[in-house]
Amino acid sequence: ELIGFPRGSEVLPTSDQVFNLAMVQGPFVAFLMIIPFGIFSLYGIDRKKHENILSKLEVR
Repeated sequence: ELIGFPRGSEVLPTSDQVFNLAMVQGPFVAFLMIIPFGIFSLYGIDRKKHENILSKLEVR
């Protein structure tokens, strides 16, 4: 009751709300997920580098 959120099964989303979720929010969130993949692809590390870092950490 604090925010006046509607209750019951008679509450249905409007066609504008459905369109916004399906055609705007969905692709926008998917596009935002591309950003971390791009960042991670620039992180150049291979097994040898990883093992080198681990051995340096063990020395400490």
